[in-house]
Amino acid sequence: TCSIRDAGQVICDSVLLGAGSPRRPGIGQLNILAGGELTTGEIRQINRLRAQGTLFLDGGTLRAGAASADFISGLDAFLIGSRGGTIDTGPFDVVVGITISSPSGQGVAEIPVLDGGHGFIAPPQITLSGGEGNGASASAELRDGTVTSVTVTNPGHDYRSPPMVKVSVEDRGFRAGTPVLTPTDSGGLTKLGPGTLHLAAPCHIEGALTIRSGTLRTGSLFVGGSGGLVIDPGGVWTGSGIVEGNVTAPSGSSISPDPDGGVSVGKDMSLTGALSIDPSNVTGLFLKVTGQLTLGGGTLALEAPLLPEHGNSLVLIQYGTLEGRFSENQPLPSGWTLDYQFNGQNQIALIRDSR
Repeated sequence: TCSIRDAGQVICDSVLLGAGSPRRPGIGQLNILAGGELTTGEIRQINRLRAQGTLFLDGGTLRAGAASADFISGLDAFLIGSRGGTIDTGPFDVVVGITISSPSGQGVAEIPVLDGGHGFIAPPQITLSGGEGNGASASAELRDGTVTSVTVTNPGHDYRSPPMVKVSVEDRGFRAGTPVLTPTDSGGLTKLGPGTLHLAAPCHIEGALTIRSGTLRTGSLFVGGSGGLVIDPGGVWTGSGIVEGNVTAPSGSSISPDPDGGVSVGKDMSLTGALSIDPSNVTGLFLKVTGQLTLGGGTLALEAPLLPEHGNSLVLIQYGTLEGRFSENQPLPSGWTLDYQFNGQNQIALIRDSR
């Protein structure tokens, strides 16, 4: 287990979890905690079948050191803790190819110190085992040769009973109490940097997914969590997939759905930024909003000319309920207009003006 925290900074070309040996692959766990920063070109696992690798992002920042189609790949788990986390792409384009999840069940919240012991030269190593769960880790805090506290660096998940606490040095009088369990949860994930973060797999977290800068690209397998998606001014969401929660796209932000798949929103969407459509998909329907779609004067732009195959109409958006309109100053193709209830249904379509 490696934990980066408290203003700790690590810069490396690659992180390999679960190395061990060919005969005995290891169990690798990387915790990036509050105040910790890791800059790397990739994080991967040596042997998916026999080794174990977990990345736990809980308040820390993961920075891309290079462009990579396998920035995070092959791990058993990529978990977001209660304090959330940040991925800073910098100027690079990187791909996360595995599911990002929230911890489940119960985790370790606290480990009391019954007796701090004496004579320690360095903090003893704390190991947690049993309890039918996985992933919990902790480190001892030392002062004047005595353990003053134990910091939980990863609460783990799915514990049914408190795990056992073992210490690497047993002849110094240190005694830990029974670990306290609590239900696990997760915060949000923030995307920073002018580059592109491509999430090719689902992101099942409880907090919001926030695009502070640059581009977030989601693939057809992407399913965003109940925390929804927030796109800050200057941020771009492109690609396909589903966001189960609300989506907020204020003025200065942009959404550009893939023509082949489009994007879906499970709840409500506020769109006062820009919606950019590539009309090369002649069947249409680029954005689907299950709940209320609020248009606060945002802009609609076409990335390419309409095709003869579009005929007299192209459906752009399907919604549950609608409030507002796009800006009246739209650069629509000559002879076309917007119908906000196309064919009497909850659809917004481009239609050929018959006048």
